[in-house]
Amino acid sequence: MPDFIKKRWALILVLVIFIVCKIPHLSCAYYWDESWPYMPAIKELYKHGISLMPNAIDAEISRGHPLFFHAMAAAWIHIFGASHIAMHSFALFISVLFLIAIYEAGIRLFNERVAIMALILVATQVVFFVQSSFVLFEVLVAFLAFVSMYFYVKDKYLLTALCLTALFYTKESGLIMGFVLGVDSIAGLFSKSNDWKTRLYRLLSVSAPCILIMVYFIIQKQVRGWYIFPFYHDLIEYNWNPWFYNFKMNCLRNSFWDHLRYYYFDLLLLLSIIAAIKNKSYKYLVFLIPGIIIYCMIDDKRSRLLAGQLFLVLFFLSIILLLYVLSTLKVFANTRQKRFIVLSAVFIPCFFCFSCMNFFTYRYLLAAFIPLLFFTAVMYDKLIERSYPVLFYPVLALVLAISFFSFKTDEGHGDSDIGAFTGIAIQQDVVDYLEQNNLYDKTIGCDGFLELEHLLNPATGFLHSDKAFKKGSYNLDADYVVFDNLESDPKYLQIKNNPAFYVVHRYEKNGLWDEIYKRK
Repeated sequence: MPDFIKKRWALILVLVIFIVCKIPHLSCAYYWDESWPYMPAIKELYKHGISLMPNAIDAEISRGHPLFFHAMAAAWIHIFGASHIAMHSFALFISVLFLIAIYEAGIRLFNERVAIMALILVATQVVFFVQSSFVLFEVLVAFLAFVSMYFYVKDKYLLTALCLTALFYTKESGLIMGFVLGVDSIAGLFSKSNDWKTRLYRLLSVSAPCILIMVYFIIQKQVRGWYIFPFYHDLIEYNWNPWFYNFKMNCLRNSFWDHLRYYYFDLLLLLSIIAAIKNKSYKYLVFLIPGIIIYCMIDDKRSRLLAGQLFLVLFFLSIILLLYVLSTLKVFANTRQKRFIVLSAVFIPCFFCFSCMNFFTYRYLLAAFIPLLFFTAVMYDKLIERSYPVLFYPVLALVLAISFFSFKTDEGHGDSDIGAFTGIAIQQDVVDYLEQNNLYDKTIGCDGFLELEHLLNPATGFLHSDKAFKKGSYNLDADYVVFDNLESDPKYLQIKNNPAFYVVHRYEKNGLWDEIYKRK
């Protein structure tokens, strides 16, 4: 067996298991954000011709974002069609490439142990597993951000420029990686550790994509009249209190606590204590400092112990201290290892800060969350290496156990929860019933935005033909009225207790349900 394959047995095994587990999800309908506005935007670009120009499709369905993701998906449709299986396979293809990139970065920058641990940590996360087949931006943004940083550290200048350009043209949040690498490349101009060609090429690999995205925004201003989509511009948060609340209760809590994730970091703290005892050095306990600060910040009561501004300063200082102590301990075998970890440690909080400034949802954190897991895998390995190397396999087994129970205990139905697929089945059931009973000429009342879009717009992927329920509306004074407990409706009890209506259909699965009422 070739040595190349021998070193990647774990990658092949994990990919096979991952893909097999995802097969049932490929044929399901689109999740809410997939069904609107992503799939309509992709199909619109496919219909009118693939383009990256800002005015290629209606801004209401593109949401004003750059169109690289939409263009890739439209090109995929040209080759494989627009079926549910085809489009979810497109998303899964990106996710598989991402897992390969994580493994390759681990084995090429560090060692096989880091590669295996990082791969397992990412592949077994509920949020990554769920998002991996959704036709949404976030996995691609995270993938391009990760490989941009990897190629930058490896001094692959052309690949860095290409990946950064694709990242910028996918979503505006990708500019945070450009900012971090840009600051590093500018600071590197004053460093004597590299020759002038290396310093210049690094700067060009970042500045060229920045110039290209600036051109895009200038064109957008000319043809649209704005740089940023007004809907998102109006949501920008300028006030400290809501911004800090997002930072501590959304960014930090989602990344370090939710889905039993705190156990991964408890394990990291335990390994640091073992390494401190084994090496008789208190320096290894430095991990406890950011751990304690984060623990205090992610709870409303504990976070009141100090002023929010002071907590934030202490958080950033704890990261700087951690990096400094790691440097004094000489845990990095070479400069590239150190640069990758330092850039990751800078990018993660910068991305958190950006995420708090606008509309927030958990999946947006993937771009920062996955480098955090990679950082954790590296630290596991370094601490195990400095204490008892035999601990690697018990730690790997504990990681798998934590991940298993995170799936078992996840009872949510959002786009980062395993219950999302139950939610899709519930909303698909409504459409199936109406189609099977040929109710196209009936008035249908639906107070939920997405459920109504599924009835009116074939591009959302819930209808089995181009025939839509044109008499669907928000008016509940209709022949049929639709409810579910995914989009709560204050008028539900009003219709349920109205003697003029009776239930003709109810479907329930894993705590979710839909009901269809018919007028007598």
